[in-house]
Amino acid sequence: MVEETEKKKFSIDFKRITKFVVAFLLINFFFFGWICNTGLYDSIQLDPNYIMNLMETEYIREPRLLFVYTNLWDFTNTFTPMGIHLPPVVDFVEYLPGAFSILILFVIGIYQGYQEDFMVYSIKNNFWMVPFIVLLSWIWSAVVYVGTRNIFQIIGDYFSSYHGYLNIIFLVIWYTSAGIVGGILKSHFYQKAHAVDAELLAEEASEEIAVA
Repeated sequence: MVEETEKKKFSIDFKRITKFVVAFLLINFFFFGWICNTGLYDSIQLDPNYIMNLMETEYIREPRLLFVYTNLWDFTNTFTPMGIHLPPVVDFVEYLPGAFSILILFVIGIYQGYQEDFMVYSIKNNFWMVPFIVLLSWIWSAVVYVGTRNIFQIIGDYFSSYHGYLNIIFLVIWYTSAGIVGGILKSHFYQKAHAVDAELLAEEASEEIAVA
């Protein structure tokens, strides 16, 4: 009995970890991928000294990767995937601004929250994703700004500016709120499904009574 309790205590929920990893990959490729493809790539390609001049003047001028909350008011840069024009069927995507990335993040948060059966797990898992989002912002910034800033300098930039702390607060509120929405949707559909099942069972029971 004691051994079974110990096994349960130290068991790993691979299903929950898998859901967390899927959400992490979606954030990495879709959220940060969108930010990197909203004008940032073209700016670097058109001006080889773009990043160097940027670093020498004011790092905060191009904050979209490091301080992701600044994408909220980015309506000037549109989606340009490495300068490649999209097919006519989806070319409307090219007119969506950088601010659309914040909506992408919220949708991913809803998805992650929806995967859990209980609201408390939806909130907790979304909350613990925030440090990973911050970590990804450091890594992406180090990759994009390679040769001008290493990751340690980027981390220093992050915590030496009030933007870094505002970014963490925004992510906690935004992504946790998305988890709450996901949990509410899961609860709603769960209750609706059980209500339908209860109606079907009641109908079957009444039919059996009628036959009897």
